[in-house]
Amino acid sequence: MFFIKALKDAARGVDLPPDKDITNGNLKLNDMKCFESQKYRQPNHPRPQTPRTLPGNRKILYTTLISLLLSPVFLVNSCRKTVPDDMPDPAPLPARDTVWRTLAIRYAGTASTAPSGCCLDLFIFDDTEGRPVDRILHFEGNPEEVEFRCLDGAKIVAAVANSPKAFNPAAIARYSSLDLIYYEFGEDDPQMPIMGGTCRLGEKLVSSEISDDIVHVRDIAGHPSGFTDKPGREPVEVKPDEIVLTPLLSRICVESISNGLDDYELLEEPRVRLRNINGSAKLFNDGPYQPQEMIDYGEWVGLPYDIGMFTQELSIVLDCYPNESGEDEITAFRTELELECTIRGTKERFSFPIPEIGRASSVNCHISVYDEGHADCEFR
Repeated sequence: MFFIKALKDAARGVDLPPDKDITNGNLKLNDMKCFESQKYRQPNHPRPQTPRTLPGNRKILYTTLISLLLSPVFLVNSCRKTVPDDMPDPAPLPARDTVWRTLAIRYAGTASTAPSGCCLDLFIFDDTEGRPVDRILHFEGNPEEVEFRCLDGAKIVAAVANSPKAFNPAAIARYSSLDLIYYEFGEDDPQMPIMGGTCRLGEKLVSSEISDDIVHVRDIAGHPSGFTDKPGREPVEVKPDEIVLTPLLSRICVESISNGLDDYELLEEPRVRLRNINGSAKLFNDGPYQPQEMIDYGEWVGLPYDIGMFTQELSIVLDCYPNESGEDEITAFRTELELECTIRGTKERFSFPIPEIGRASSVNCHISVYDEGHADCEFR
């Protein structure tokens, strides 16, 4: 406490008594007062005293304060690291040429000519580690052949035809992102079915001059349709490759219904529909199609006539999404064909579980009704 008081006194210019020594922070205990003279007594063993003057005390105070103020500066400067001037720059990435690619497109399950679809989306990935996306292209209609420019190297191409949704390029940064593309059964249109497929583009390049106006496409991301080649280098074309697109939709074809009742009682007002329809499906699916959600039933489709003694030949097509739940699975997960008709004034319904339905497949059905509550269906 006395040391602090001494610093304050020194700042105010107050001299210390000759026997008060604060240079080493210790206070001598020979400060007994004489009550008669009210003066300090001299010690029994006198020693030379050096009085502290005002300039000397201030010098000590200023030196202490300056040291305290400058200590953080030295600490900060000691932690700073300097980058040597001779450090080499990072090596630049190797330059890659751009090439022209030709891709033939075949729409499976359709006529030889391309269907009158609404659009085609191409996703071009580098066939390297991670399979990053190179380009995303959008075409109007369903062309049978497209030409586009991309970076040189092995490629994997994925195509989607007639998608009712627009794609977010930021969400498809790698080939593995295709696993996120799925569609609801209610979004699909049998007249313009959603289709998809993948292929690898060959790496054998053939040098050729190609005009820039061969292909007119727009990039989903809003970028120009082609990359700019380096000056003095000709574009390169590859031999045509082919990608096959298959629809998600499958077909249940009711081809005939026979009447096996006694006396050939009429099957009146017959109609058919599907039940337990797979509600959604991934477009790029590696494994079997197992339904995650089910649609209870589809729409009824009426037959043109009542069914009597003659078998009624039909060509009724009921669309559904693939369902590959086998016979050993729970019956509730299998898609069913349902027949409703009136027999002797009573409405009867018959349900027939359908075997595994693969993607873009057709299952032909032949129904026979024998009596009330008894019918059979043959799947081919």
